[in-house]
Amino acid sequence: MSIFDKAGDLAKQHEDKVEAGIEQAGDFVDSKTGGKYAEHVDQAQVMANEQLDKITGADAAAPETADRTVNPPANPEGTVEP
Repeated sequence: MSIFDKAGDLAKQHEDKVEAGIEQAGDFVDSKTGGKYAEHVDQAQVMANEQLDKITGADAAAPETADRTVNPPANPEGTVEP
């Protein structure tokens, strides 16, 4: 059993604690930076939680990350409106 297998097993056993740690880490960074990088910190938290879900086999995405659709601009550059 490799160290990665052991880490995965521990993550599965303590998923709620790992998620809380991710949230605490983001809150700590936000408090130290005055929220200046809050958007980036939130993205990092989402990515960390997604990786945790992959490791633990959880397939349900968090509600705020479930829809990542990017809407194109109404009039993209180089197009002509009728």
